[in-house]
Amino acid sequence: MGVDQLLERSARRAPDRTAVVCAGTRCSYQELDEQANRLAHALIDAGLQPGDRVAICLESSLNAVVSIFAVLKAGGVFVVINPPTTMTGKVSRRALQAATATRPEEACA
Repeated sequence: MGVDQLLERSARRAPDRTAVVCAGTRCSYQELDEQANRLAHALIDAGLQPGDRVAICLESSLNAVVSIFAVLKAGGVFVVINPPTTMTGKVSRRALQAATATRPEEACA
C-alpha cells in the first residue's frame, strides 16, 4: 500500500482528525485528501503520465505536502527542491518531464 493510499484510508476512517499542522494551520485528513485530489486531477489534465517526474519547488508548508500527495495520486514521481538554491534551474530541468509545482491551490486555507 502506497502512502497516498494510506492518506485515502485515513480520510475515510477519521476524516476530521488532524493530518498536518504547519505554521499554526491545521489540516484534516479529509481536507488534505480533497486538496491532493484536486491538484492530482489538474496534473493529469495538464498531461502528466504515470512515471513522469514532477519537481516540487516550495518551502516546507501545507502546499508542499499537498503537492507530494497529488503527484503520487496522479501516478507521478516527485522530486523536492528546497528553494532557494543556485542549482534549482539545473536540477529541475533534469528532474522535470511533465510539470513543476510551484504554486498549488492554497491548501486547507
